[in-house]
Amino acid sequence: MSGGLERTVVSPGDPLAGKRVGWEEASRASELLDTVEGNAHLEFLDQLPKGLLQHIIKESKRPLVKRLIEAAMVANDAALALIEADNFRRDPYKGADMYRRGGSTVVVGTGFGALGTWYEPTETFLTNAGHRVVIFGEDEFNLRPLEHQVPEFVAFVRDQAQIAGDKVDLWMHSKSGLLAYGAHLLHTRDMVDNVNHVVDVGTGLTHWVNPLILGGYYGSQLAFSGNDFEWARKLKGYAKSARMDGLKVTTISRKDDDPVMRGDPFGDKHIPITGSHIGNGWSLETMRLGEQALRAA
Repeated sequence: MSGGLERTVVSPGDPLAGKRVGWEEASRASELLDTVEGNAHLEFLDQLPKGLLQHIIKESKRPLVKRLIEAAMVANDAALALIEADNFRRDPYKGADMYRRGGSTVVVGTGFGALGTWYEPTETFLTNAGHRVVIFGEDEFNLRPLEHQVPEFVAFVRDQAQIAGDKVDLWMHSKSGLLAYGAHLLHTRDMVDNVNHVVDVGTGLTHWVNPLILGGYYGSQLAFSGNDFEWARKLKGYAKSARMDGLKVTTISRKDDDPVMRGDPFGDKHIPITGSHIGNGWSLETMRLGEQALRAA
């Protein structure tokens, strides 16, 4: 919370509505939310359908061969993820060969539709490497809209930093990377005070989502009465700087051929990988590179 003057935001269209925030944070957020010009990286938001029905109508007009190719891309990614899961199971070390003292507390965020327990390989690897690991939303599938999760995510991070007695690192996969970015915009002081390094796995400045995944995402938004894409439209002015000021950010992703979600690196450093998107929760390649990034920060 910023010191000095505060205000209560009452505009129902403002994502800060009803919350008491520091004047500095509120002014900055309002200025960015009022930005008229879009960000080149996020222009695809303006072309997206406004909801599930519009998405279905749009998809019905697209050539069948394109839809089949996109479905095959996801199926191939899932098959690669199964191979990565088997590789992790067979690995004799599971991160123990990277152990060093003085590891940080790492908050792990999950991808769209994922259950927190699916990231137990990440927890095991990073724990064996010397870190303390906690998973945000461990007992639920990650389907709720991002704007609904931001307040509890910020509180969770703050609590973990207090327990650790130091700033924490964030390990955010896919959808949860966007959660971290939104949290930084709307609760800048909290994030800067409690977070040291963000390892963004497969998110970045998103400019393409596989339509097959997009359909399921729209369905989840309908079920939970939310609209992450409209929320992203409001936040996209924030992405103009392509940074999270005050934090170190490393993006780990495939360069430009991710079959699920593609985006340009967000922040200071990009580490390219060759593995799957779906399997980033148990990919040895991703975990080794990510742990090295944490230590180097």
